[in-house]
Amino acid sequence: LPPEGSGTSPIASTQLSDADRSASGIQVPFEQWVPLLTDKQRTFATRPLRTCERLEGPAGTGKTLALLLKVVATLRSARAEGKPYHALFL
Repeated sequence: LPPEGSGTSPIASTQLSDADRSASGIQVPFEQWVPLLTDKQRTFATRPLRTCERLEGPAGTGKTLALLLKVVATLRSARAEGKPYHALFL
């Protein structure tokens, strides 16, 4: 721990701003992501959502990407069928 009164925190913090978010400007369409996925990621992301699912794996295995793409795929499917759909990340 840093000495008392040093003004530094023992926890590093990074604050992202709107400028940081808009500066990247990178947008990759869903269809371009799918071929980059592993077989398991692709299967998870593109199969219809029928029940609750749990995604497991160590850090860096693409869990967040697969989950985001699953939501995109499910939203697109719902829109094509004219069905309402909402997603919530916790």
